[in-house]
Amino acid sequence: MYAITDDTQPIWLCYTMENHEDRTMSSFTITIEIPEELVERAKKVGVQLEANVEPILALLEDEVRRREAGQRLREIGEQLQALPPELKPTPEEIEAEIRAYWAEKSAKDDADP
Repeated sequence: MYAITDDTQPIWLCYTMENHEDRTMSSFTITIEIPEELVERAKKVGVQLEANVEPILALLEDEVRRREAGQRLREIGEQLQALPPELKPTPEEIEAEIRAYWAEKSAKDDADP
């Protein structure tokens, strides 16, 4: 649920997440301060601010995923560093594994309709 309030300048865009049947979600309100000039420009070209809440949530999801991936990579790096020298893969072996992963992922993505 969302609402635009303009009782003060600039306009505030509020969004409250609700529980959905397919997943558990926390309820909270996000408030974004939008400069009046941008609001006016958006209105002039027909951009509905309230219709753009989902892309904002998608950006947040992308940022969380990037940070989670970075954290996983750091953990893997720490695990590799903890290995005895004779068990540590060479940079070439690591690069080959990464290339193999991406090739496999690409082939799988190409096979999916």
